[in-house]
Amino acid sequence: MLSRREQVIKQAQENLKKAQERQKTYYDRKRADKETLERTTVSSKKVIPKWIGPYKILKKLSDNVMKLKLPPNIKMRPTFNVGQTQAVLWKSRSIGKFQIPKSRPIIFNDEGEQMFIIKLY
Repeated sequence: MLSRREQVIKQAQENLKKAQERQKTYYDRKRADKETLERTTVSSKKVIPKWIGPYKILKKLSDNVMKLKLPPNIKMRPTFNVGQTQAVLWKSRSIGKFQIPKSRPIIFNDEGEQMFIIKLY
């Protein structure tokens, strides 16, 4: 009876070890080697700013589309859906849930027109 119990315990330990090795191979498929991460530069969407701007509205093409005045160094079409823009109210020091740093100069529109920023994907 004692030998049967030892066999069952040994079999259970072997099965656990095999299961752990199988789980490790699935886990390691999605992970990069530590040396690779140290030697390479990895880009991430988390460090890219989500919004850029503010930019002046040149023309409202329809209820859903606006044409903005973009600087020449931005290689984008100047037409944007309203869902991709956000109104900027400069009374507060934040855009959405993000705080504007105090060192960044705030640009005011001389004509009193509403300024918009663009959401990046």
